Amino acid sequence: MLTQRTGLRRLLVGAAALLASCTGGGAEEPPPAVSSPPPEALIDWSDRPTASVALKGEFSAVACPGEGPFLCIESRGEQVGQIEYLSFPAEQDGGAEELRSRIEDDYRGFEADREGCAGGFEVETEEPEEAEVAGGEGLRSEYAVVDAEGETVERYIKYWSSSGGRIHLLSAEAQEAASCSPSEGAPFSSPVLEDFGESFELVAEASRFPES
Repeated sequence: MLTQRTGLRRLLVGAAALLASCTGGGAEEPPPAVSSPPPEALIDWSDRPTASVALKGEFSAVACPGEGPFLCIESRGEQVGQIEYLSFPAEQDGGAEELRSRIEDDYRGFEADREGCAGGFEVETEEPEEAEVAGGEGLRSEYAVVDAEGETVERYIKYWSSSGGRIHLLSAEAQEAASCSPSEGAPFSSPVLEDFGESFELVAEASRFPES
């Protein structure tokens, strides 16, 4: 007898639920959460994108004309800067210690180069920070040149990583007219490079570098 009452109760509950769904009554259950697959590489440096790739804000990226390893950065349809990719053999194991040593050499070389500038220019460097580069561990370095009034006339942001016995480097630079060493490329302006920071971080994280 207990079994029959239980079955009858279940039947009535099921009928009530069916009626509620037909008349629109009752709270609707939210759809189940769908997990997204991990994104594929945003920028493949062995096959730079010929179609514009949307980044954060109003920035986008597309391969620069020619065979050089440059990625043109655009905002509202106009080029505002570029990223350069460089690669060279690792001398040791390509680990964090070697990357930091490379950054120190880069700083020293840049400072020595700017010693030929007129007085009043100073180089300011930032301590390298850990960063995700190409889906793995890497480092971010930054240095700038300021004039006698304290205005930034040059700024460089670089992302470093290693794989396959090679060091990989992504570099973006900003230069103003007052720089003592004008660039031959298509640099950012300092304010735009600062605004581009999150997008550059995204490019560094999702890049894919050539295997050899």
